[in-house]
Order: sequence, then C-alpha cells, then structure tokens
Amino acid sequence: MATAINTAALTGSSLDVKSIVNQLMQVERRPIEALQSRLDSSGVRITALGNLQSKFSALQDAVEFLQTPDNFKSFSTSSSNSGVLGAAAGSDAVPGLYEVNVLTLASASRYALIQPGTQSQAGTYEIGLSIDGQARSFSFSASSLTDLQSQIEANSDLKGRVSLALIDSQRGFLQGLETGAAKAVTLKVNNVVQAADVAAGDARLTVGGLDVQNAENRFEVLGLDLNLLDTGTSRVTVRRERVDASVAIDNLVSAYNQMLAEYKLQTASSVESDARGVLNSDSTLSSMVQQINQLLRGPFAGAGGSNQGLADLGLEFSRSGQLVRMSASTVSATQLSDRLADGLVLGPSSSQNLASFIEQTLSFGGALSERVEAEKSIQRDLLDKQSLLEEKMLEIERRYTSQYAALDALLFRLKTTSTALESALDALTASMKND
Repeated sequence: MATAINTAALTGSSLDVKSIVNQLMQVERRPIEALQSRLDSSGVRITALGNLQSKFSALQDAVEFLQTPDNFKSFSTSSSNSGVLGAAAGSDAVPGLYEVNVLTLASASRYALIQPGTQSQAGTYEIGLSIDGQARSFSFSASSLTDLQSQIEANSDLKGRVSLALIDSQRGFLQGLETGAAKAVTLKVNNVVQAADVAAGDARLTVGGLDVQNAENRFEVLGLDLNLLDTGTSRVTVRRERVDASVAIDNLVSAYNQMLAEYKLQTASSVESDARGVLNSDSTLSSMVQQINQLLRGPFAGAGGSNQGLADLGLEFSRSGQLVRMSASTVSATQLSDRLADGLVLGPSSSQNLASFIEQTLSFGGALSERVEAEKSIQRDLLDKQSLLEEKMLEIERRYTSQYAALDALLFRLKTTSTALESALDALTASMKND
C-alpha cells in the first residue's frame, strides 16, 4: 500500500519527492507483485478443484442411486374388501395373494358422564392410565363437567392421552385418545370404580395363517402396510411393477461425461499457456480418474454374487472415452429394471465399488480433499508472506519519503544561501564600480 505524502511543507522545493518515492516503490514492490501472481494462480487452482469436486459428487449420487435396489422396486396392491382394510406394499413385500381376517379393531377407553345434580356422579374424579410404562393417577375436584373439562385440558400430562367431549352442558364422554389394551384409562367418580362403555383393546388379525395383534389399527406385516377399518375378511393382492431405469442410466452417463469433460479441461497439456489446464500436472486427479475407469470397466457384483459389467446396463465406452449407450444392446428394459431391483454394485464388491471410492476421496482425509487442503495451505502461506512484505513496504516508503524530503529541504536551503551570496556579490560589485 502506498502512503500519501504531505507536500504542503515542500513549497519551493526543487525535487518532486512524491514522484521519486513512487518510482522507487514500484521497484521495491516487485516481490509482492510476484506473490500476488502466485496467489491468483492458487485461487484459480482451488476454483478448478472445487468444480471437479462437484462433478465427482454428482457422479457419486448417480452411482448410489443405481446401487439402491429400493429405487427400482414398486408394487401395486389391491384389497378385495376396501371397507375392511386398505393395503400398501413396502419395498420388502413379496408378490402374492394374502388372506387377511380382521378379528378385532384396536379401541380406546370411553366413559359416559352426566352433569352433577342429575345423577350422583359428582365431586371427585380419579383418572388412571399408563404413561411411558408407568401407572399414573390424576385426581380432580370439579363442580361441573365444564369445570372438569377445563382442568383436564390444562393438565399437560393428559394432553394427547385423555379428553372430555361434551354433548351439552349436562352430558359428555371421557375417552382415551390412545388405542390398545396397554393404554386403557380407568375412572373413579367419588371413589366408585366406573365401568367403561367401550373397553380399550388391541387389534387382532390373521394373515397367511399367522395370528397378529397390535395396539393400533395399522399393521406392518410381511412387507405389507395394512390400515384396518372394520372386522371381516379381505384378500390382498400384491403385484410387482417394473420401474423404468432409463432415467437413472442417463443420469449416470451424463454425470460421468461431465466429470470427464471437466477433468480434461483442467488437466489439458499444451505448449501454449492459454490452452494449458491449471491442473495439468496434478497426479492426484489422474490417479483418481484412472481408478474410476478401472471400476467401470471391471466386473460388477450383482445379486447372488454374479459378475456383470457395463454391457449388462446397456453401456460402453466410446473411442473418445465417453460413456455411451450401446448401439446394439440386447438388454431389455425389463431385464435392466430387474437387475437393478435385485441389487447391482458398480465394482467388484459391496465394499469396493465406485460410490464408496468417490466418497473416500471426497471425505475428510481423502485424496482429493487433502489436495484441496494442500492448495489452501499454500495460499495461506502466500498471504502471510504478502502481509509481511506489505508491512516492510510501508517502512521502506516512510524511509524514502523522509530521506528525499530531507534532501529536498537541504537543497532548498543551499539554493537560498546561493541566492543570498549572489545578491551580496552583485551589491559589492556595484559598490566598487561607483567608487
């Protein structure tokens, strides 16, 4: 940074101190300019590495999607009696016909209450239930059902568990909000145990000959998600649907080719500096891309340990190294969908595959991550050196300014003395001529 020079005191000076100092500082600042050039180059490399990181990450996402069997599993379900239950199939369901007999529905406790004064259900109320596996009891003293309702609603422990719904000012229902026998609610009115109008109970059904029960009317059994609506029998049919895998394959092709294009751009070799990639001599990147190519060209681990390869995905490498669809592929859409649904790993094993390799290189301590950190470390060192040199330049500029200002002042005094002597000699000469 150049420091402004106060030249107000240099009126009449014979030297342009500011101009002289500026020219000298241009020479002194050459090391800083060289550092700035190195900083600019480091910044460009960091940006290039960041672009490559994003391309590698996109390729990882595309591979992981292909390697996730659930992305290619889809089932359709139907219930012969939709009034009894609704059904949906999860990714682990097995196609087939299931006979489901709903024996009981899950229920919550319910008690009818009458306004005090009409019948002798007045005074004190004791509500008992299980909370987080522990028996709890709550006592209330209420003058009316409206009063009792307000007290229950104000109790935070009972929210979502018990409610009092009023039909009118004199009648209502105290009910549990959670189904299942373990969530049963008991009630005492004036120390008298009340009989529930509806007892809390579990849902029970048989499916495929198995007897199953649950505290809720929703079951997850044999890969099926069953929503019980009524007692009765229903046949649930599960069919396997084919998932179009072409979009996922196109995403893999696009992600790989974009990564390859970015790699070639950043590592291009050329005698002309403008055409040369900023990472043209980076061995870390070349090693990484070579490993990716080896994993793609080698056998893939398929379901049951069978070895497959790019051709089983209908893909191949072009002469330019790009990933392309095979022009005469014998892989049908159905075969491709089935292979991916059964599980396919782009690599020789589940622990050694393309997605895990990219994840390792991008994660903290990985090859590419370390390469970026090394470049950032170089940049930090250059910035520290630049900061030190800037401080040194300020001191040099102050010294130059002080020295040349002093020289200018000296020259000004000499000029003044010379002018005075010249005037004195002229006066002496004129005096001698007059004599």
